[in-house]
Amino acid sequence: MTSAFRAMLVASVLSLLASCSYRYAVEVEPPDAALYVDGTPVAAGAVFESKEKSVSVRAEAVGHVPHEGRLDAAGPFGMARLAVVLEPIRYPVTVATVAPGSTLSVDGGAALDLPAALELAHGSHVLELRAPDRPPQAVAIVIDGPRDFLFRHLPSLPEAPGLVLEQLGVARTGRQPKSVVFSPDSRLFVVNLLDDGGFQVFDAATLAELDFVKPEGFAASKGFVEGIFVEGSFVAEPGEYWVSQMTTGTVFRRDVAELGTGTPGTVDAYPTGGSWSKVIAYSPALDLVAVSNWLSNDVTLLERETGAPAGRIGPVPVPRGLAFSPDGELLYVTSYDAGLFLKYRVADGKELARIALPGANMRHVVLAPDAGTAWVSDMGLNAVYEVELAAFRVVSTLKTSINPNTIDLTPDGGWLFASTRGPNNPESYLLRSLKPGKLEVFDLATKTRVISMEGGTQPTGLDVSPDGTLLAFTNFQDDTVELYRIAMK
Repeated sequence: MTSAFRAMLVASVLSLLASCSYRYAVEVEPPDAALYVDGTPVAAGAVFESKEKSVSVRAEAVGHVPHEGRLDAAGPFGMARLAVVLEPIRYPVTVATVAPGSTLSVDGGAALDLPAALELAHGSHVLELRAPDRPPQAVAIVIDGPRDFLFRHLPSLPEAPGLVLEQLGVARTGRQPKSVVFSPDSRLFVVNLLDDGGFQVFDAATLAELDFVKPEGFAASKGFVEGIFVEGSFVAEPGEYWVSQMTTGTVFRRDVAELGTGTPGTVDAYPTGGSWSKVIAYSPALDLVAVSNWLSNDVTLLERETGAPAGRIGPVPVPRGLAFSPDGELLYVTSYDAGLFLKYRVADGKELARIALPGANMRHVVLAPDAGTAWVSDMGLNAVYEVELAAFRVVSTLKTSINPNTIDLTPDGGWLFASTRGPNNPESYLLRSLKPGKLEVFDLATKTRVISMEGGTQPTGLDVSPDGTLLAFTNFQDDTVELYRIAMK
């Protein structure tokens, strides 16, 4: 080989080496992590070519510690490989139950005494409550930050053919939580407090309190009873929240956009002109708000936009539950003391029909999705009635446990939920009950009670989320609200 040829060969090899690319491949866990090589997004496991003999590698995923490093080339004819496993972030978590006697197992591990303080990695886990006097209760959770969990270890699992209630947790509330209502998007729920200065807003995903709204100048009077989210063709998005205060005969309005922000916001106050104002109903067709007045025995009609008086219906002996017909022409009213269910024409306030049941205490009314049927709870006779609205007659009766309070339906109208307060204290109904109440579920296809689950002390407020996936109910004398997932089987 001549020196000239040798020089030419060396030059060719050097030129080849100078022009070649190096190959790299990086695997990463978890699979959905974002991966960058020299700042360029690449798919995990894909071959990446570069003229650089060393490349930077960055991998990141939600809830994990990011990886930063370098990967050196394996040579012009090899492939450099790297496997990156991102470490999950661990968050402080506390777990407790409302009553003692249970232990906790996390992901099948050893029993821990409660309350327990521990760290859990970002992601899914299974908590299991164990006790000698009740079945194990498993709760699936997702950890994406610090969390405080409070549960009630149920004496029996709330499940029936076609439906299971999965406990998501319990939240402490202010004093005497009277009612609970979900936001239209099912992301929030509001608890209205009878013996406290306003209403609380909770995150339905975490049960964290986001806001405690105390209307200025009214909080000291307490007595916040019922609330309703108002939305419709006349209402600007995302809508309004209305709540009643019986002690002052006032209703309040707050924009939904301001709920849960923790800012003072604007709370409008409108007098009802009645005494002990309680339940609120809204007619999108008329843009009217109706409020039942327990002691003045009438129902106030207010213009939604201005809060100005628009009429009055009655007299009605101790009115409580309200529901408008979809077209706004009719208003259905329950009369607690007189045991009546009444139908009124809104235009002139004329009573059109009534159902009278001796010994009844009609409390709450909800309309079926087709608005052809109403369901009415009766605390006096421990029942819920199915009322055919066209003929205005009771067509079936569901027997409940003692003192049914609030009722609600799933969006498809197939299931009815009822909070039953349980027996009153023998000395006075105002004193703490000696026995817990119940949460009951009825299959309306068969008109049978399929779940009768022990609740806390005096389950009172109750609501099914608009999307049909969540159930919340308040325990009036425990100062708690419980949240469940509705799972259809």
